[in-house]
Amino acid sequence: MPGLPSTDQRHQIDTQFQDCFQSYRQNPSVFQVKPAIENYLRATATETSGELDLGHGDSLVLLMVDGLGYELISNYRAYARNLWSVIKDTQPMATSMPSTTAAAISSTLLGAKPAQSNMVGYQVYYRNKLFNLLNFLNAPVDPGEYQPLPSIFSKLQESGIPARAFLPAKYHRPGLTTAAMKSAELVEAADLRSALAKLKSNSATGFNYLYSNMVDHAGHAHGVGSDQWLAKLEEIDSLVMQMRRELSEKTKFIIMADHGMVNADPSKQIYLANSSHLAAGVKFLAGEPRCLHVHLDEGQDPGVTYEAWKEELAGKAWVLNAEEQSMALGGKSDKTGDFMVMMKSDYTLFDGRSGKPTAPTLPGVHGSLTSIEMLVPFAEV
Repeated sequence: MPGLPSTDQRHQIDTQFQDCFQSYRQNPSVFQVKPAIENYLRATATETSGELDLGHGDSLVLLMVDGLGYELISNYRAYARNLWSVIKDTQPMATSMPSTTAAAISSTLLGAKPAQSNMVGYQVYYRNKLFNLLNFLNAPVDPGEYQPLPSIFSKLQESGIPARAFLPAKYHRPGLTTAAMKSAELVEAADLRSALAKLKSNSATGFNYLYSNMVDHAGHAHGVGSDQWLAKLEEIDSLVMQMRRELSEKTKFIIMADHGMVNADPSKQIYLANSSHLAAGVKFLAGEPRCLHVHLDEGQDPGVTYEAWKEELAGKAWVLNAEEQSMALGGKSDKTGDFMVMMKSDYTLFDGRSGKPTAPTLPGVHGSLTSIEMLVPFAEV
């Protein structure tokens, strides 16, 4: 990040950002899940620190429900009575920064920060190519090379412990699965009911990872609280309890999520096309509308653009300096452009200039630092 203002240049980290960041340090985090599960299945010779102690056993099912944030269950508990009864007495878990699927699922299954795994958001610009980290379509590198770390599946398989991922066929192709689930035994399961049937047939020994995107898809397409979203919330609420009834009592069954979601306010959509102050010297944006990687034209002074964005977006976004970005990602990264921007409240930011890649406008969004996006459930059913 050449030219980006350092902490010394700015004299101090933004106190609001620091307070926000520190508030989530009080919660358990998704980075603790991998070692806790490895310890539960006795794949590690040492005990965990106790921060996330699951005990010991031979069978564990982890259900990742995309987009089902802790506060969403709480706010809509009339439609998720079973889930609320499971999580209401548990402490929420903090997800990764950014609060987006590629980063959060990778952080969970790798036990590593985004800066370490390179899974730093939805979309990245790397080796002169813009691609997303969910499907790696048109990526100039294999997902397994781009993300260099071993997964929880790798560790368990090395220890002789079965480690499976039950996923629809479309997720068996190169992409996030290849990057975050190295060494997993992939089992085709069209949906959770299919996964449950296959789990029962092999007694669920070892580690079993299940995934559902029904809540997330409904939120993106129709918004949190919409009839369509509530229907999917009720469906997953019912399915989780069906799974608990049908799984063996000896199987530890844990539900969690990768992130929550906010409804974008159309009146708070910001476009570079409408602001020459923001657009000056910007080549394009990567990331996503709630967490952006700003890439500048060659020769553009990052410090000048950074200060312009900070002034223009005051009260609407955190424009991160080098130290703040390192705090958020868990280290320095060369995959996030010249600087990062994380939107506040229900703001979103798009490019919109002719010929420039522009993210679609969606009713439901995530990726930033609000508690409704950052806090997720992690609870035994």
